[in-house]
Amino acid sequence: MTACTNNGGSRARRAVTAALVGVLSVGAAPMVALATGAAPASGDVSLMASDKDVIEQGTVTYEGEDSYIANGDPQGLEAVTLTENTPNAKPIDLEYTYGGQQTESGYYFFYVDLDNTGGTYQMTGTEGVSYKNSSNKDVAVKGNIVEKPSVVGNYAVVSGYYDKDNDRWTFVDDAETFTIKARSLDGATLFEDGNVDDTTFMWNGTRDGRTVSNLKIGVAIDGVVLDGPSAGAKADYSAVDIYEVGGTTPVTEVEPGKTYTAKVTGAGKYAGQTEEVSFTLQPLDLSASNIVTKIVTGATAPSNASTPSDVIKTINGVDVVASAAGNDKIGDGAYVAVKFVSAPTDSTLPGGKGVYEFTVAATETVNGAKNTWVTGEKLVEVIYADQEATISAGQPAGSDGVFRYDLSDEDTKFFDIEKISATYGGTSVDEDDIDVTVTDGEGHEASVDDLKTRGTWYVNVDVYYLDSSNQLVAGKASFKVVNSYDTITAANIYVSFDGDNVDNASTYPVTYTGEDFADKIAVKVAKNDVTLAEGTDYTVTIKGEDGKTVDSVVDAGEYTVVVKGLTFTGSFSFTIEVKPAVVEWLFPNYNVVTNDTLESGKYDGFFAYTGDVIDATYTCVDDKGKVIEVPASAFTITYTLDGEKAELKEAGEYKATIKDATVNDNWQVGNKFGVQKIVVSKDKVFADVKSSDFFAQAIYTASAQGYIGGIGGTNLFAPMNQLTRADMACVLYRMAGGSIKASQEDLTDENVATISQFSDVDPHAYYAKAVAWCVEMGVANGYGDTFGSARSISTEEFVTMLARYAAKMGDDTTVDTDAVLAGVADGDQVSGYARDAVAWAVENGYIAKGGNLIAPQESVARWRTVMIAVDYQPEQLHVIGNPDATKPGTGTNN
Repeated sequence: MTACTNNGGSRARRAVTAALVGVLSVGAAPMVALATGAAPASGDVSLMASDKDVIEQGTVTYEGEDSYIANGDPQGLEAVTLTENTPNAKPIDLEYTYGGQQTESGYYFFYVDLDNTGGTYQMTGTEGVSYKNSSNKDVAVKGNIVEKPSVVGNYAVVSGYYDKDNDRWTFVDDAETFTIKARSLDGATLFEDGNVDDTTFMWNGTRDGRTVSNLKIGVAIDGVVLDGPSAGAKADYSAVDIYEVGGTTPVTEVEPGKTYTAKVTGAGKYAGQTEEVSFTLQPLDLSASNIVTKIVTGATAPSNASTPSDVIKTINGVDVVASAAGNDKIGDGAYVAVKFVSAPTDSTLPGGKGVYEFTVAATETVNGAKNTWVTGEKLVEVIYADQEATISAGQPAGSDGVFRYDLSDEDTKFFDIEKISATYGGTSVDEDDIDVTVTDGEGHEASVDDLKTRGTWYVNVDVYYLDSSNQLVAGKASFKVVNSYDTITAANIYVSFDGDNVDNASTYPVTYTGEDFADKIAVKVAKNDVTLAEGTDYTVTIKGEDGKTVDSVVDAGEYTVVVKGLTFTGSFSFTIEVKPAVVEWLFPNYNVVTNDTLESGKYDGFFAYTGDVIDATYTCVDDKGKVIEVPASAFTITYTLDGEKAELKEAGEYKATIKDATVNDNWQVGNKFGVQKIVVSKDKVFADVKSSDFFAQAIYTASAQGYIGGIGGTNLFAPMNQLTRADMACVLYRMAGGSIKASQEDLTDENVATISQFSDVDPHAYYAKAVAWCVEMGVANGYGDTFGSARSISTEEFVTMLARYAAKMGDDTTVDTDAVLAGVADGDQVSGYARDAVAWAVENGYIAKGGNLIAPQESVARWRTVMIAVDYQPEQLHVIGNPDATKPGTGTNN
């Protein structure tokens, strides 16, 4: 969501009265006349002419965009507040009204359709309210007053004050405009007979099958079926006109083999859009057709003289009749021909009865022209019998002879082959003599179980046997079975987002958080307690703004979620609009915090001076007060000190100017923070160490002596964190007079050689110099090829390093180890290598005071480290780099 402001005072005031004129039909709700001049909020008196300026030249703040894509739902720019043109005026909330339907005095806004200047309600004579056109010229607002729009068009948002007592309006001089653009038909596809997956149009063998009106063309985009003209006001397209390539007049009939252009004319949310889609009517393919042959009886057996209508009953359910080309059905010699292949070889059958084979093939020409209507060939069997059996399915078919079943109805009784029967001459055929096979729509063998699954199936029934009178009884029938979820529509597709139900073709707005919103989508397709399965019965795909399929919904933008039926023709789609996160406040992450709350827009504290440029970070807060994670690349910050542009380094009070970097559209920097004050101070304190903490004095002493520094160069000490072996090396190195800064001093060749044996000591790490010194001094050792830099140091490791340091500094660390450790409850738990050092620390009161345990293998907190270090050595030595240094209080050189 973006915000824009329109200041009416920036334009010259118009003198012409603005009015809303209501042309009413009988019985319609009254439409008030609207004119400039309004009463104050109290409604007691009318405004004086000079008072009109406060509204007419007021400032309106809007929320929304200047352009929308039609989705079928009301949408548009909204006027949020009106700030009157008076000193210190506060914004006043605006309410939406359907232009004149308000019943109380107040501040309102409404919509005007700029594309239609006629109609029942019309805003006329509005030279007093204008908008800027594309050429930045003032244009008077004229057009129909409409409810919040949902159709394609250009609209104005008019704001003002309505005085109920005087039935008057005072309008803000300047209106804002927005456009609802049509959705694109780009990528539209054509499908046949309600099956969105069937994009191949094939001639069915009838005259009607040539006419455009019988092609049953549907239109889809990305598998989503668009509503055609029959949907009325909800139609997505008004017509599909078919043209020959290069033609200008729509055709009424098509021919196989020819390529045509289908022009789709958009309507509703696709209004004004057209798309041309090419398609070719395919010829009838005999090789993939279901051909049912006749049972021939009588005196004449099938032979070379047989015609198509003599031996073929139907092709894909279409009768083959003795007629010429151009009539209603496939005719003899016109589109198909038959060729005799073989006669029966069973000599036991009398009179030449039995199975004859024929090839059914497409003719080469139709009326002297190449046959483009039918292709392929198929070997078929024709039975010459004494009696023809009549075959009954034993269950009702539709009016078109097709057996249709709704898979979404749990009570559906599917086609039952057990109900098939046959008779001849009043005699029933034994079920053992009735042969049933199942094929799919392309003639491939299927199973009886498939008759309960989605698809088009043919149940082929054959009777062929000798009865008791030695007569050959034969019969053939083919029953077309269509199982589908045709009654499943968008109403049976239930989609929710983050627990909220979403409507078909609606838009669901969310704000960028970095999470994947695709995880919040839930889909269920069900009807009559039958629940369909994703992947088997339907798919769920997500497409980005470029139309490409994506796996996640994370970044800002619009995403279309499409639920597409596989075993049904229904579809469902909705849009997730991920809006950028608005960063309204940025608070510096001071390393010294004096008020750690976000109250009243304050976040008090300062950055501790380090002598180097401070890499300041900020906490980002959205417009609802929620802390959000935002990368530094989303905004730019510039600093000034004493009015001059400066780096954030020297102590002082800076002004920070924060701007949207427009690098990543996932974030937008708001306008509430403006210029902020940033403080850099040389005060030396740790923000997370209170003076009341029992370890505070030891930490203050250690900081003053230079033993310790803040975490990562900050002014936070993290007293409860565990000390690492690398940090212990730093403490000892500093105690001896070493200095560790953010920019580490150069290592000597000896140092580099020392730490090269450790794979976990980076020569550029802040602790590299300290580790090298400790190892060279014999204060610390490693673990084979590692130093264990990141490992938390245990009590016994810590005092071992400290005892070695003390010995190097000239102290006597010998004690009666066994006696000392025997006096502590867990003294027997100390590792062998550490017993002497731990005993020394216990004897001198550095650990296990007052009957406490040693806890030799437990990690040491940072506060405890500091207390022991200061207890042993209250002042920093200056041994490192100074060979003449003496240990304080000893008078000896070390």
